[in-house]
Amino acid sequence: MRGILLVNKRQGWTSFDAVNFCKRVFNTREVGHLGTLDPMATGVLAVTIGSANKLFDMFLNKTKTYVAEFAFGYSTDTLDAEGQIENRCDIIPTLEQIKAILPEFTGEIEQIPPKYSAKKIGGKKAYDLAREGKEFELKPSKVTIYNIKILDYSNAILKLEIECGAGTYIRSLGRDIALKLGTVATMTSLVRTKLGTWNIEDCIDIKDNTNEFIQSNLLPIDSVFNSFCTLDDVEMVNRLLNGQTVIADLKDGDYRLYKDNEFIAIATAKDKHIKMSKYFKCGAHTK
Repeated sequence: MRGILLVNKRQGWTSFDAVNFCKRVFNTREVGHLGTLDPMATGVLAVTIGSANKLFDMFLNKTKTYVAEFAFGYSTDTLDAEGQIENRCDIIPTLEQIKAILPEFTGEIEQIPPKYSAKKIGGKKAYDLAREGKEFELKPSKVTIYNIKILDYSNAILKLEIECGAGTYIRSLGRDIALKLGTVATMTSLVRTKLGTWNIEDCIDIKDNTNEFIQSNLLPIDSVFNSFCTLDDVEMVNRLLNGQTVIADLKDGDYRLYKDNEFIAIATAKDKHIKMSKYFKCGAHTK
């Protein structure tokens, strides 16, 4: 089997717990995912089976949407509710104060990742260094936040909907918002509600369903490319598969390639020159 399974990841599971579960369901070691979620987080996790693992690079820059809750008044070493409390502060901002500073956190901003993160320092993951009690410094990186919407604010709990690009740490965002307001905060809840065009409503709970049900919800690889035009001219497809550049009067853009009614690859046309851009070994879906 090959394709994408949209999983609503449970709280407490790592992304690799979900991957390992799917390895047993689909009886294959060729299982991955298209963007990790912290154990505390829930929501959209796209698990890839077989040659769908080749989609990873294509999803690095996909937009993601989260709903997060932050509690003002204390902070932890992990920046979320699973960590140890490090600081407390009696300052609780007003809704008006929060609204006034949120625009500063949209657009391209610089953000320092949490110390408990997978960022690497000298080839070693930051969370491993943090657990060993070693001192180290993480450099800020540029991330893009497209939109922040206040969903609720009561009892010092701020609930936000955040639309952002790759590499954004929501825990760090909560820390930085609080610091701007002269206080501290901790992320107490995180749900990824959207990944690219996939919504949480499209996901299934893999823990409480049968293997047959899970397998029946496997999406074909070419469903990711529904917006691409189809290219199924036998001679042209064969030439592209052989590594040749084909000259043809096609509009610039990406095309789905089919052979014997099976989706096999993506080709890209530019200035009437068409080249293979991504090959998916073996057919994943019949037209």
